[in-house]
Amino acid sequence: MQQVELKVLPRQTGAKSSTKKLRSEGLVPANIYGPGLKNEICAFSEKEIRGIFKSGFDANYILTLKADNSTLNGKKVILKNIERESVTWKMLHADLYEISFDRPLTVNIPLHFNGTPEGVKNDGGILQIVRRSVQIRALPNDIPEFIEADISGLGLGTSLHLGDVKFSDKIEVLDSKSFTLASVQEAEKEEVVAAVAGEGAAAAAGTGTAAAAGTGTAAAAATGAPAGGDKAAKGAEKAPAKK
Repeated sequence: MQQVELKVLPRQTGAKSSTKKLRSEGLVPANIYGPGLKNEICAFSEKEIRGIFKSGFDANYILTLKADNSTLNGKKVILKNIERESVTWKMLHADLYEISFDRPLTVNIPLHFNGTPEGVKNDGGILQIVRRSVQIRALPNDIPEFIEADISGLGLGTSLHLGDVKFSDKIEVLDSKSFTLASVQEAEKEEVVAAVAGEGAAAAAGTGTAAAAGTGTAAAAATGAPAGGDKAAKGAEKAPAKK
């Protein structure tokens, strides 16, 4: 896991007004906890944490805390949970889990799918991604940033399962190996029929409009009436003859 620094400030437990004040200053209140450890509280910049997790909060980083407070300074933690406001997604609270490099961690790792499936490239199939992460257990230094899964060999009607993906011997996969990660399916016939029907309707509408316009013009020419119809005819009757 990649290690980055996070500046934190100590904070005091107390009334909700103090927490509200922290948030108004762009800070996120947080708890630090871990097995057999004394819980600590702190706050950090929302802007800074978003900068660290710019690719998404599903990424895994070891955060080394930097603080003037000796109790907090140097702690190694991971971002375990974030509480966010439902509309603006403003960060309201965070849980930081203190780690030890000799103690395994259970985390979700993103899956990166590589290649273009044969069934998509050659048979017009549609790729469906079923799962985008996998739960694993490993020592902090053995946890990768992501897991690569090759989907280039998938043919039409075939699937890639978790058991088909190779993992390091240092990683324990906790999810079932029978889980489907991705599949290539045949395009729905209804979609093709609808597309063809739409094209036919558009063509018919265009032909009908052109035919109607052509018929009106031809009729006007045959009767000697102006092509514009009755209004044009009335206009022609009122127009004075040229001398």
